[in-house]
Amino acid sequence: MAQADPRQVARDAAGPTAAAMARRLGPGNALEVAGVTTDALGQGHVRYQQTYRGVPVFEGEAIVHVDLRTGTVLDTTNATLGFGPIALQASLGENDAHGRAMEHFRLPAGLASRRTLMVMVDNGVASVAWQVRAEGEDARGAFHKVALVDANGRGVLRAWDNLETTAAT
Repeated sequence: MAQADPRQVARDAAGPTAAAMARRLGPGNALEVAGVTTDALGQGHVRYQQTYRGVPVFEGEAIVHVDLRTGTVLDTTNATLGFGPIALQASLGENDAHGRAMEHFRLPAGLASRRTLMVMVDNGVASVAWQVRAEGEDARGAFHKVALVDANGRGVLRAWDNLETTAAT
């Protein structure tokens, strides 16, 4: 008899827990599988991305931890974000969001970027934002800039450099 795929065992066991978590978040919310890992302890970890009407929620995540031997849920890590209903219309297009992010970072407007429409939640209040990611090198060195640009014209809401560096040893 073939052994069951541990990643599938984890997904199957975690599914009902994730569905219940999504229902508690309210209408329009869902948890979509973002990845499954297993470890040497015999546990599976199913990572979920929170979405609202199909749009990812920035920093909205959950992980369901499963005992692969018994197929039971051991624990959950719940970093989902609650908020009321919102409209997902964006009056600012992705190209304009790209321009605002490049201007904020003082990078050339022609630099390529990845842009994703997201729901951003701040103190329980949700808004729609473009996540703009640009990476490359300039005279200052390597960079991986990330900006959240309000999709309805309020400008850059948050911005940071995602590049990790370490000192040479």
